[in-house]
Amino acid sequence: MIPAFAANPTPYNEWDFDFTSVQITQDSKNLNKMIISMNVTYHGEMQLGTVSIITKVTDPSSYTSEHTDLLRDMKIDETRPLNIVHQMKKEGTYSIDLSMTPPSAPHLGHIFDSNVKTFTVKPMGLERTLETIVSDSKEKISYMIEKQSTVRYYEALHAVIDLPEIHSFEKITVENGIVTEYPTDTTDIYIDSVLGYLDIKVNLVRQGNLLTSADAQDAFKDYVKFYAISDDVCYSVDCITVYDVTNDATEKPEEFPWMLVIIPVKISVGVAAYFKNKSKPQSPVGKQ
Repeated sequence: MIPAFAANPTPYNEWDFDFTSVQITQDSKNLNKMIISMNVTYHGEMQLGTVSIITKVTDPSSYTSEHTDLLRDMKIDETRPLNIVHQMKKEGTYSIDLSMTPPSAPHLGHIFDSNVKTFTVKPMGLERTLETIVSDSKEKISYMIEKQSTVRYYEALHAVIDLPEIHSFEKITVENGIVTEYPTDTTDIYIDSVLGYLDIKVNLVRQGNLLTSADAQDAFKDYVKFYAISDDVCYSVDCITVYDVTNDATEKPEEFPWMLVIIPVKISVGVAAYFKNKSKPQSPVGKQ
């Protein structure tokens, strides 16, 4: 009798593969990445075995993505690690369905082993907290991120506003060369910047320019918080896109070369007319 190493080898135990461990984690450096880590062990009678690993990930909206990987020429009793990276765009629970099958005939479609896992992204679980600078003045309280380098090129800025029920603010503004106004019941503002986030401010504008309190910065510190989130969020929510409009000379370089072209044409026409007149014989009437 040929010993069977797992529940579902091929009919004569030629090949057999098992998931010996499966772990789902979130990449701490990029919160939108799900890392599916597994160890695969080969058993069987054939000296070498190749297996196809199929990973189906269903997101919280029931959309399914499929990843296919191949482990080639594994030796008997060999265990290999495999990491699969899946891009997450939504908060909520993901279902991960793993299966292993031969990559070719004669046992194509045979399932050696399978494993089902779930992974839950909690609210705000795809966003990184950013350090905030608070500036207090008579007219407004301004919030900025401490380091613009902490927001990566593929990320947007999420400002979360949490004002108390009773407050003295007239409106909320986002400032970066131009000013965009929001009512005080706004709780979320998503900002996508073309040239970085160094000069972006979220302001709480006071009613009637009320005076600040002695410990204002500590009291108002948590009214606005900044988070970095994948800029894919702008497909599902309204993001304001800000540009650096402090330099108002964007159209002047276009006008200057145009003038250079026109001026030489006028000069050349005048010079040609001059030499043309010089070449004509002067009439007697002209001499008089």
